[in-house]
Amino acid sequence: MTSFRTLIATAVLATFATATFAQATDAAKKPEPAVSAACMGGGMGMGGGGMNRCASADNTYGWAMMTPQEREAHQKKMMDLKSQGECKGYMGQHHQRMADRAKQRGGAMPGQPPRDMCEGLK
Repeated sequence: MTSFRTLIATAVLATFATATFAQATDAAKKPEPAVSAACMGGGMGMGGGGMNRCASADNTYGWAMMTPQEREAHQKKMMDLKSQGECKGYMGQHHQRMADRAKQRGGAMPGQPPRDMCEGLK
């Protein structure tokens, strides 16, 4: 009878251990947010020009090819740009980097964002 109790206790503990491991694994696979953390504060972006220019998968050229750190740096840079000329210059460089990266990886070129992120700056 004692060995039967031991067997049942072992089975219960194994079940709980498996469930705990599965939860920890699921937490590690949590998808990253579509918008960078720098944007979560709801700021106006790019010097407060009146439009929210938060970088996201929907409006950032090459988003899928960027690491989370690169996305964060890109967001910060976009928020710091003050003029349309400065913005256009940075965006040209960014687009070229992403096009080069796509070519190196043998993948398709990233799609263009739905709007000009420099629009509205003076």
